[in-house]
Amino acid sequence: MINPTRGGEELPSGLSVVVAVHDAEETLDELQRRIGSAVQRVANVFELIFVDDHSKDDSWDRIVALASAHEWIRGIRLAWNAGQHAATLCGINAARYDITVTLDDDLQHPPEAIGDLLAHLDDRCLLVYGIPVQSRQPWYHRLPAWCGKSLVAWASGSTSVYAWSGFRAFRTLLRSHLAEVRGETIIDAELSLVNTHWQAQSYEMSPRFLGRTRYAWRTRFAQVATALATVSTRPLRWLGSAALLVAALVFAGVFVLLLYHLGGSAPPGGWDRWVAVLAPAAALWGLIQCAWSALAVIYFHRLIERDRGPVYTVSTHTPVATGQGDKIPRIEVHN
Repeated sequence: MINPTRGGEELPSGLSVVVAVHDAEETLDELQRRIGSAVQRVANVFELIFVDDHSKDDSWDRIVALASAHEWIRGIRLAWNAGQHAATLCGINAARYDITVTLDDDLQHPPEAIGDLLAHLDDRCLLVYGIPVQSRQPWYHRLPAWCGKSLVAWASGSTSVYAWSGFRAFRTLLRSHLAEVRGETIIDAELSLVNTHWQAQSYEMSPRFLGRTRYAWRTRFAQVATALATVSTRPLRWLGSAALLVAALVFAGVFVLLLYHLGGSAPPGGWDRWVAVLAPAAALWGLIQCAWSALAVIYFHRLIERDRGPVYTVSTHTPVATGQGDKIPRIEVHN
């Protein structure tokens, strides 16, 4: 088995399960019970890391209680609501063992399927995604998600985008790239830059334990834009080229009309027909320019954010129970 390294330090063999938690107080007991039962069948050494994304309910208090009762459970609380990907990234960076599994806090990712994902990991395949046999999301959530993934797949030239999921198992060595991430991030987009060997494993998606999805349309749009800005500059180049092409056609038409006007004659087809063609073309050019400008702002924002602070800040964490030979990544706490 590979012993992944990070900064020259070997990680012991074992399994780290990371769950980003936000207002999930009522699911935590069932979640830890099922995860504990599942991982005991596939790993001798394991840990469960709950990362509280600054929940408004009593999720953190429940995590502290669970960590006190089970030495294999760890809790980390973020100083502000940084988002699911940032919270998951925090847990990945804190993982102690050479294999990491991530899943959601709503139990739609069944912990019992963790073993199926791990079965596909080997020395060549470093990343396995869980793909639901049938999604339980309504069509008005699935459709924009599919459109967004299709756009990112076109930009990146990779079909792995369609497998992107919060239910994933991977060699912890892949986090060496994630440790340098600044600003808004999409974990799967970052992983696609450093890993080309992946597989997908189907699973039966469970019903949501309670509540409903917290993803708004604005959040999904922001995630697609961030993913695009991460994987490729192709959309920016194509929009820029399209804007130049349409602008050239519009200005050429205006120049022709100007020549006819100066010559005191009407253009072929009459003035109305030319205006009817040039007006929509000019409007199209304006729309493309707006799209290009918006995307350019996102790209420049990412460049600026990479020179700033980390994507998340830890406010506190539970004590860590250490076993013989365990290597504990340093967790920085900011008050």
